[in-house]
Amino acid sequence: MRRGIPTAIAVTVGLTTLVGYLFAPLVPGLAVHLLFIRWAAILAAVAFLLGILNLFSVHVGRVAEMRREWPYSLILILAASLVIIIALLEQQGPGGRAMTWLFQYTLFPLEASAASLLLFFMVTTAYRAMSRRPTGYTFLFLLTIVLVLLGAIPFSASLADPLSQVRHWVVNVFATAGARGMLLGVALGTITAGLRVLLGIDRPHSEREP
Repeated sequence: MRRGIPTAIAVTVGLTTLVGYLFAPLVPGLAVHLLFIRWAAILAAVAFLLGILNLFSVHVGRVAEMRREWPYSLILILAASLVIIIALLEQQGPGGRAMTWLFQYTLFPLEASAASLLLFFMVTTAYRAMSRRPTGYTFLFLLTIVLVLLGAIPFSASLADPLSQVRHWVVNVFATAGARGMLLGVALGTITAGLRVLLGIDRPHSEREP
């Protein structure tokens, strides 16, 4: 009974929401799924708040006990507290002037710094692959890295144009195709997982038997 009731609720709400999305434009007044979506938004907000509280409790405990790498926990607590205080005082959400300044001059440079490390990861991966047992795919990977990097370097116009065209072709054809394949895989996996929950095959919302 403890496992059957949550499963029945989840299947009913999921099927009702799915039917509402599919047939609401055809049947006037069929808008029960909108109520479920509002409830889901409220639950997501509460879960987000609980996640923030759990984050603070874990890192405050690390700082209080002086565990290993506790200064990083202290920086995280101070940064998160600063962002929350600024957002509450400004009362304009992410579009406020102070929040925009924080995103533009703090978060974006950090993201750019993390993205710049991709070059070193790629070079390290190519070196390890070449030092073990190189194959045709290894040489192709190394050639792609070299072409993309050379295409991004500002050479003279006579040399930069062909390399830039090759770089754009590699990025627009191979990289875009790979990204679309990954997105299709994620979409199919999400649909499969949702159908398994709707059909009651998977029960992540139920308590497991000991």
